[in-house]
Amino acid sequence: IPIIVVTGLASAWDRDASMASGCDEYLAKPVPPVRLIEEVKKFLPL
Repeated sequence: IPIIVVTGLASAWDRDASMASGCDEYLAKPVPPVRLIEEVKKFLPL
């Protein structure tokens, strides 16, 4: 199951820690809806 983190924490350390723990994508808020949709589409089997 792909994991996309959407968070208010935007430091490089937070991103690195999230990626190291297994998430597939890291988005810092505010995330435009179009960007979120693009990221979700990457992981959908279409």
